[in-house]
Amino acid sequence: MKTQTFNEGEKIITYGDEGSTYYILSKGTIKVFVYEDDTKPNDPQLDNKIKFTKTMQKGEGFGELALLYNDKRSATI
Repeated sequence: MKTQTFNEGEKIITYGDEGSTYYILSKGTIKVFVYEDDTKPNDPQLDNKIKFTKTMQKGEGFGELALLYNDKRSATI
């Protein structure tokens, strides 16, 4: 484990990128954006294809799906 610091508004995970890290939020809150099925990461209308959003709090983990399934990131955080 190692500590990483992110600034407000900075992306931690980008939809469609390769995954290599699992994160645990030690402080603050983050917003998760999940896109409609079959949306391509380079879609110019990506912001209009958000299926849902949620907020995660201190103590929550994220980033496991890409690692478990050897797949690309399924959300932007």
